[in-house]
Amino acid sequence: MPILAPYPLPSSPSSLTLPASQRAIYLLFISDDDVTTGKPWCPDVRAALPFVEEVFGKEGNEGAVVGYVYVGQKPE
Repeated sequence: MPILAPYPLPSSPSSLTLPASQRAIYLLFISDDDVTTGKPWCPDVRAALPFVEEVFGKEGNEGAVVGYVYVGQKPE
């Protein structure tokens, strides 16, 4: 089961809950996809994502949740 998924941010820190079966939540703030390429517009994000997916997509990491928080397009 993949653990990389969008993670809805809670409305306040007090409403953040972590189920007992999960070890950690990692939030990655990344650039939105470029509309022409379908890939993140930021070259650093494009370079890092394969490594993030390799590490957190492995079996045995089911106790962690990785959520992507999109920060917008380049002009923003």
